[in-house]
Amino acid sequence: MEAERRDRNRFLLFVAFWLLLIVITSVTIRLRSTDFTRLNHNERWAADLLQVQNDLLTKHPKYASDPQASSFLTASIREIITAIPRSSDRELLASLTQLLNRELQDSHTFMHNWGTFYPVSFFIFAEGVYVKGATPLYRDLVASELLKVNGIPIDEVLSSLSFFVSGDNPWIRQDQLAKALSDPFLLYLAGVTTTQREAITYYFADVAATIVPVNLRSAIHQEVIYTVSTLEQPTDYSQYGNANYYWHIFFEDHSCYLRLSRCRNDPKTVSFSSYIHRVFAEMDEQQAPRLIIDLRENSGGYLEPILQPLLREINQRPWLVAEEALQVIIGRSTYSGAMLLAAWLKEETGCLLVGEATGQAPSFYAGSVTLRTRYYGISWACATYAVSELPSFLLTSAADALYPDVVLELQAGEWFKGNDQFLASILK
Repeated sequence: MEAERRDRNRFLLFVAFWLLLIVITSVTIRLRSTDFTRLNHNERWAADLLQVQNDLLTKHPKYASDPQASSFLTASIREIITAIPRSSDRELLASLTQLLNRELQDSHTFMHNWGTFYPVSFFIFAEGVYVKGATPLYRDLVASELLKVNGIPIDEVLSSLSFFVSGDNPWIRQDQLAKALSDPFLLYLAGVTTTQREAITYYFADVAATIVPVNLRSAIHQEVIYTVSTLEQPTDYSQYGNANYYWHIFFEDHSCYLRLSRCRNDPKTVSFSSYIHRVFAEMDEQQAPRLIIDLRENSGGYLEPILQPLLREINQRPWLVAEEALQVIIGRSTYSGAMLLAAWLKEETGCLLVGEATGQAPSFYAGSVTLRTRYYGISWACATYAVSELPSFLLTSAADALYPDVVLELQAGEWFKGNDQFLASILK
């Protein structure tokens, strides 16, 4: 009897537990559902905007510690909330995007399209805006100058887009304006298109091309983006590193060219430390007269796994510094950890910086985390910490970028003939 009673009690406890769990789950679902349906369109927008404000005030170091900055933020959000009754969804998205992407002047806090793009890439050269790359279907457009978008002159399009790109410095704006020309979300906010899913027509001197947006994860995105290149990349990356992060070649004069596309270690294929040790061993074998490190299209990443192995190898070869044989190429697409990498190499080795000013300001916030609002699912990124360890020459500088020692301006007429002005200035 005692055993039967214990078994019955266990069974009753088991049933009670699951009944309680079902009740809690049901109540939670009902509360969430009721809360959502209880709010009207305007109230949902206000709730989402206040959520963005609260996330910035609690997660972003600038707004958590700077009363003036937090006052600007709350006043800006209040202004958007006040405009809700007389604004369309597009206008509200545009106001929030302008605040996050431009007015906060923090390239690690932003909102943009995460899903689709028009499969052509543009670049602003000295002569104008040109197609620099495209998927194979549109490769004939490469080297064409862009004159209009949906019938709107390119200068007007760039002016409209300028409200939605970063305000850190002029070089990141130039870089992001070119990228925005392929971004359905920003083109929609700028009023160039009426939806984010429609085809767009790019007008060139001799042809107009109507292009539909594609998903970033679609098969077409996996195809190699065709572009004119002044270099022949190695095809056997088991010998040369990782195609996405780092590779190198030797020129006829035995100069070593090292391309770092990301500051990222990839031990799954070959760790950067092992890789760079092999690169310098090859340099010794070939008696390389110089080392050229190309960071012009490096969007950043983790500094330490890249910087320390590089400095270790460089310090073992003092002739690189003594003979000014170390050159680093930087440009408008050199961001975040890549800007720091160039700056620390300058500080520690005195290397020659060649190219354009960086798109990243020396003093910046990093550690972006992706956040999403509750009601409309607005996805955006928020920086979470301030970069505090800077080279000494930047600590005393009020510069808005890392500037090169040799300043150059890329010209379309040279680039599309296969002449890389940055490399040419080093190898001449």
